[in-house]
Amino acid sequence: TLPDKTPEEFALVFDVKVEGWYNLMAALGDAPVGSVMTFSSIAGRFGNAGQTDYAAANDLLCKCISSFRSSRPDTRGIAIDWTAWSGIGMAARGSIP
Repeated sequence: TLPDKTPEEFALVFDVKVEGWYNLMAALGDAPVGSVMTFSSIAGRFGNAGQTDYAAANDLLCKCISSFRSSRPDTRGIAIDWTAWSGIGMAARGSIP
């Protein structure tokens, strides 16, 4: 749970998604972009027990895409919030029935 995680443990999970996004956006600068798509998780919307870091990172991606309406109105932003898939990923490891 969150109280049991050190800031370093939180950052290991959170930064994987977030730093990639911010590096991409910094590299693009003001260059015109027609559309951007991110792959997120439904955990960002509804949370998941013991995965606050993962949920927060996915929620941030969705909020960044949503902010394009005002910050980059000529860029279409789409965030796909994947749900659990049978047989692969975290769901296959038994954390999600």
